[in-house]
Amino acid sequence: MEERERLKNFIAGCYSKEDYLKLIESFNDDNLFDSLSNEIKEVWNKFEYENISEEQRLKIREKIDLQIKLTKKKTDQTITRKIYTTVNKIAVILFIPLLVASLFLFYQLNNSQKSEESFAEIYCPLGTRTKFNLPDGSSGWLNSGSTLKYAVQFRKNRQVELNGEAFFDVVKNEKSPFELNTKHFKVEVLGTKFNVTSYNDDEDFAVTLETGKVRVIEKNSPHQLTLKPGYQFSFDKSEWDASLKKVNTHYFTSWKDGQMMFRNTPFSDVLVRLGRWYNVDFICDDNRLLKLPYRATFKEETLEHVLELLTFTAPIKYELVKPKKLPDGTYEKQRIYIKRK
Repeated sequence: MEERERLKNFIAGCYSKEDYLKLIESFNDDNLFDSLSNEIKEVWNKFEYENISEEQRLKIREKIDLQIKLTKKKTDQTITRKIYTTVNKIAVILFIPLLVASLFLFYQLNNSQKSEESFAEIYCPLGTRTKFNLPDGSSGWLNSGSTLKYAVQFRKNRQVELNGEAFFDVVKNEKSPFELNTKHFKVEVLGTKFNVTSYNDDEDFAVTLETGKVRVIEKNSPHQLTLKPGYQFSFDKSEWDASLKKVNTHYFTSWKDGQMMFRNTPFSDVLVRLGRWYNVDFICDDNRLLKLPYRATFKEETLEHVLELLTFTAPIKYELVKPKKLPDGTYEKQRIYIKRK
């Protein structure tokens, strides 16, 4: 298979392990590096990206900077500049979330440190969803504002680290367990489909199992729990309170298909999820309103439409505050004040 064809399949998320390794070799070939770089730029030029905010661009660039610093402290500066110039433009493509960038970052650097384990990190910008593929063939989706870190090549154990929300479809491999690490918990699986919500700045943690079996283990504690399909384990960090209940898993995984489903959900949680989904800050000081149970389904709605629907289906009114321009030329996040009618 030609290198360009392998690259197109890689960007589309359709590639084998053999294709992946051969593509890595191609990036290490000086004769092929420029042509593959041009191919990536052609893909970039086909995307419409005018609606991507400067804030999102800066956050993605920060992620690239951090990756370079963490994975290669003694990198040859000439090579680094060559990589950064190309990746800086590529990485803003929301639906090729740093996968191609990872190839440049981790395989076009000094050959002297090839024996070191390298890591890739996928960042899903606020207001978007991102599909990902892992080295073992497992796949899934990242939700708005989430980050997934993993080894570029899995070894004995398949370990990933999540900050945010993600849906996983894990390939079964009894000889190599799959381990998901979050701030307070880890989830062990062999092969299954499940959803995890664990934003570092949130008080709530939840695992929702669609198929298979998972084991939830509290870090620095002997406590662990095995989940069966159709069940959800949740944990409130502020109250240090755990619960296990049977649920309709579709309510908690439909976000990957562009839907948000709320079923007797506290209005405070609704505002948090909508805020991440549309990259805005909802501000509400009415505790009685925040505790109200809310029921609705939104699918690919604009923010304006959602706000109008909220006023029809809940006793609220809202006020939009025009974002202020910051000293660096960017704008602060949109703020929306929610009050009782």
